[in-house]
Amino acid sequence: MKLPLLLLVASLGANAVLLTTLARRPANPPPAAPTPARPAPVPDPAERLRAALASGQARDLEAAGLDPAAARDLLLGRRLAALVQRPRAAGGERWWRPDPAGTQARDQLRRQLGVILGETLGDDAGLAGPGLDFLPPAKQAALRRIDQDYADLRARFGAGGIVLPSDQERLRLLTAERERDLAALLSPEERAAYDLRFSPSAAVVRARYGEGLETEEEFRRVFALQQAFDARFPAETAAARNDPAGRQQFADAQRQLEEAVRAALGEDAYARVRRARDGDLRNLEGLATRLNLPADTTGRLAAARENFAAASQRLQADASLPPDQRRARVQALAAEARTTLAQTLGTEAAEAYARQSPWVTMLQGGLAFSLTPPADLPVRAQGMSVFPVLPAGANPAGAVRQAVITETAEGGSGGNRMEVRVLNFSTSGAAPAPNAPAPAGGPTILVPPPRP
Repeated sequence: MKLPLLLLVASLGANAVLLTTLARRPANPPPAAPTPARPAPVPDPAERLRAALASGQARDLEAAGLDPAAARDLLLGRRLAALVQRPRAAGGERWWRPDPAGTQARDQLRRQLGVILGETLGDDAGLAGPGLDFLPPAKQAALRRIDQDYADLRARFGAGGIVLPSDQERLRLLTAERERDLAALLSPEERAAYDLRFSPSAAVVRARYGEGLETEEEFRRVFALQQAFDARFPAETAAARNDPAGRQQFADAQRQLEEAVRAALGEDAYARVRRARDGDLRNLEGLATRLNLPADTTGRLAAARENFAAASQRLQADASLPPDQRRARVQALAAEARTTLAQTLGTEAAEAYARQSPWVTMLQGGLAFSLTPPADLPVRAQGMSVFPVLPAGANPAGAVRQAVITETAEGGSGGNRMEVRVLNFSTSGAAPAPNAPAPAGGPTILVPPPRP
């Protein structure tokens, strides 16, 4: 019985020690020491780069540690590689035959390439025309995608050069849908800036007046007039101008537009614009630049051209001279003009220019010319810069004479030649003078006779 007694005494002693220890502990024990935090795992640079490449975004590549130029180059390379490696149809065995499907595929490839370069390089690629820098980057990318999508859709219609009535309706719907997408993407101010740069009206102004417009304000003035004209005569209504009344209305509106442009620009600016769109002077300017001639070469020959125009008109208006003598004297002016050209441009360049110069050709044919367009100039002749002048007494009672200019192209070293004919048309039933046979090929421009 001694062993249980000893165990009981030992247990009571242990309990007493425990109670004493608990009594001495403070009421609020100090908090336990915090467990040291594990260090965050260091991301694998290779994994970050793979994820950035998969995103296809330059900003993710930059976040992965690449500098902006390297990120752009890498992204561009991958996108171009994917484009080149796309599945392609096998080429036909008859390689010498036209391949409409291949042509369509290449056109689509060019459009896709333009989108890739535009989205990756931005306006640095030089593919956006005037540039999209008036838009934030996100809208630039969205606008390029819209253009790409609708270009692909429009390419499906009118294949083979034939546009069916059903195609025209689909194209009209696509145009309307694109307009809705643009309206949803762009603010009114952004849309106005877009139209100034990329609308059909803007393209017409640049092609017709652009080289002579020195300030943005001048461009805006002409653009507003052209945009109002295009709204009045949209391309969809061109068929309505096939009747005489429609053609006359359109021609009158075009002349009014030209006068409005002249008033909006002022005489000095309008003269500058007319000179910039003068194809004859542009040819001279190109020759002078190519041959490293003095800077005033074009100006001196433009002044000489004006002098020859005035001299030819004086001879043409001299009713005291028999027609044969008037014609011979005008042709003598042509010989004098060729001498002046040779002294300024050199023999080779002068001969090349004279072969395609309308005013030299007119003088050689014995016909006077003017640099001022007549008030009733036909619409088809609006792009001309040199105009024939009919001889005095060319409008006898019962007949109307019209000068006809026909451009024809010659192969080899012959260059381009402009032929001038004077056609006679009777208005009273009397037999007119015989007409010269029409030369083959080339567009014909009718220039009406002066009003009595």
